[in-house]
Amino acid sequence: YYLSDQLLQPRPSHTHIFLLQTSIFYLFNASLCTAVTGQKNSQAILHTLESANLFLFPLDEKREWYRYHHLFADLLRQRLQRRQLEIIPELYRRASQWYADRGEVETAVHYALAGDDVVAATRLLDEVAADFIKGSEVMKLHKLLARLPAAAADGYPRLNLAQGWVAMFLYQFDLAEKYVSQAEACLPLPAESAPDLSEALVCAQVATVRAYSANRQGQLTDALTYSNDALAWLNKLPDETASQYRGTVLINLGQIQTALDEVAQARMSYQQAITDNKASGRFFGVMTSYSGMINLQHRCGKLAEAKITGQHGLVWLKQWQKQHSQIDFPAEGELRWEIGAVCYEKNELSDVQKHMQRGADVCRYSSPSRLARCLHYLFLLAIARDEVDAAVQIHQQIDSALSDLSPIPWLDAAFRSERIVCLSRLKTAVPQWKEVLHQWLVTLDSMYTTPYKFHERLVNLIIARVLAALERPEAALDILDQL
Repeated sequence: YYLSDQLLQPRPSHTHIFLLQTSIFYLFNASLCTAVTGQKNSQAILHTLESANLFLFPLDEKREWYRYHHLFADLLRQRLQRRQLEIIPELYRRASQWYADRGEVETAVHYALAGDDVVAATRLLDEVAADFIKGSEVMKLHKLLARLPAAAADGYPRLNLAQGWVAMFLYQFDLAEKYVSQAEACLPLPAESAPDLSEALVCAQVATVRAYSANRQGQLTDALTYSNDALAWLNKLPDETASQYRGTVLINLGQIQTALDEVAQARMSYQQAITDNKASGRFFGVMTSYSGMINLQHRCGKLAEAKITGQHGLVWLKQWQKQHSQIDFPAEGELRWEIGAVCYEKNELSDVQKHMQRGADVCRYSSPSRLARCLHYLFLLAIARDEVDAAVQIHQQIDSALSDLSPIPWLDAAFRSERIVCLSRLKTAVPQWKEVLHQWLVTLDSMYTTPYKFHERLVNLIIARVLAALERPEAALDILDQL
């Protein structure tokens, strides 16, 4: 009552209305306030309110952005609901539009949903979802899509395709198939479809998602067929358009060929993927293409070549960062991990520290599994340096990082078993470590029903180490003989 009687009532009516209508914001500036309230003297009102010490706090030295004290904002919102309930959805719509016009889609979607405008939020995401995928911001898109009702994307082929990509990256293959099938069901496209969308492009992306899903499930023949289908559809498009998507297909094709030990073909696929992705400015594609090439060279024992390829990737990365005035890209983590793994094989431990720490930093909030893999090598580095306490701490940190989401549980479990083997050799207290490792071996078949062939050798090597630690040398030798 004190706030209501002493602070609000003495204000002019236009200021009172301004306060109520801007209470929907967490933070705001004069331009946003004008767009929502229609009052063109918003900057003057803000200065007056600040001078009056009316629970308004500047957020920068230039006094452009502000926020209200949270208790004061609560009071204003309560009064807004009592006095202008019918205008609230329109206020949220205007705020959403203001952010959308500035390319801040995440905030625009937030305000659209706050105003219960699911259609506007869906349209916003439909327009930009592909950009999230291209920028490897899968987890951010996943969180935004989770806020939409289940059927909101029906009839939006671009959004269905984006949902398919997200589900595939999270190893939810049945869900990925559901979404790309929904995109297919939108064909033929209506006349009012987006100008950058065509039947050939939809079919190419559907085939690409299916190729990635099949690859990750170890269905290499199907993955190869879908990849060729995708390339065939892309050949029906203008080369300028096709080159923007061909690099993505070729990355997966390189992984398939690597798993099939088709080394020469894989090398050509990765090299063409690097060229196409650079030409189309697809940062994620360039990083993944370089990573695939490094992995291939690593598997072939060409460690010097692999490191040179990594250096080329880092040079391109620095140029990109300089041009885009941005430091952190999640896709950098994959490149750092591959380079760091090569450095580990070469016993260049300081370089392992540099690359894996950087990889962990850029993946910390975007990819739990990638973060865990970088931290795993930092664990192995701590073991190599006899830093037992640090190794235990990193082991616990990895478990914590994967507690919420582990999109590749069998691979993460394999790395965890390798860490337990290392700790057991140091006589470090890992509760019932033999039982833990034995249980992993028992559940391995059920966990590993859809092996990603790209990692099969790595997992088998870890299995051999576990068997040796459990004093089963004959079984370990059988696996090593096969490798």
